[in-house]
Amino acid sequence: MIDNETLEELNNDLGIWFEEILSIAKALGNQTRLRVLFLLLQNKQSFQALMNFTNLKKTALSNHLSHLVNNGLIIRSDHGVYEITSDGSLFIQAMISSYKQSDHQKAQLKTPKGLKMSNMFIQSFLKKK
Repeated sequence: MIDNETLEELNNDLGIWFEEILSIAKALGNQTRLRVLFLLLQNKQSFQALMNFTNLKKTALSNHLSHLVNNGLIIRSDHGVYEITSDGSLFIQAMISSYKQSDHQKAQLKTPKGLKMSNMFIQSFLKKK
């Protein structure tokens, strides 16, 4: 439970940054963009390498990368080379940390099916196609 002072602060912050938070949540809420971010956590990647990894056509990948760039999660560091920003890394780490601490995740891991699904989820993001 959140105390009233913290709740008020969260409400104020949400009111100020609602559109920005929503935009980042939408960027992170797409499986392809999330997979790209996980790959970029490991190292910079060329556009071609990202195309191979995602199996997307140029236009589709370019649209996904634009969402990530526009939200400050990645940058184009060189001609056709992308890397994750410190903000992008921070959001991924916060998301994973929050999920690991969530009651939902803890309950899921107590079941054999939940453990298998959790491992499959992790592998699906780390596995290159």
